[in-house]
Amino acid sequence: VLLAANDELTHTPAKPAAMGDSFYRMGRQAAERSNLSLRYGYPWETLLQSAVQGHLDEKGEENRRTLGHRGWLLDPRLGAVGFGLASSASGKQYIVLPVSDRSGTGKTPAAVTWPGSGDFPNQVFSPETPFSVSLDPGQLTLPAEAELTATLTRWRDGAVFSVTGGTLPETLEGNAPYLLVNDPGYGL
Repeated sequence: VLLAANDELTHTPAKPAAMGDSFYRMGRQAAERSNLSLRYGYPWETLLQSAVQGHLDEKGEENRRTLGHRGWLLDPRLGAVGFGLASSASGKQYIVLPVSDRSGTGKTPAAVTWPGSGDFPNQVFSPETPFSVSLDPGQLTLPAEAELTATLTRWRDGAVFSVTGGTLPETLEGNAPYLLVNDPGYGL
């Protein structure tokens, strides 16, 4: 409601003049501790699905550098989640997905990958979607970026692709291969 009232997607929303203090504090806290989405023109039937998919895709150069939205969603410690949804006067839909609950009871694996191992539905993975591996620091130690090489084998023809860490393209947009080590503190 706060994001829609301001018609702005931000983790630090300003207080609208007509909003009460306690309601504003609740909205501000939700914006600070949640994955946020802005949608416009999506059918209601797929609106929330598109928001979750957007968090997993991590489109945009800054998102690709941290993969924070995905990290929060795939964190095995994540427990209760829900959605907040409000439309602004301009017709934009603001979606808030809280990701700070840590009541998850699942065993923490040594690594969480996207895409996951084995068969993976291509409907939730586009050519621009970065792969990721999140490591549990209690179980695995990450080597220096320059010491890492990622090797992928294309299933349909056995073609092998490798990328070594330490060299980034000028932009992370598109399909240019890169390997980036990052510990932004989002999720696992």
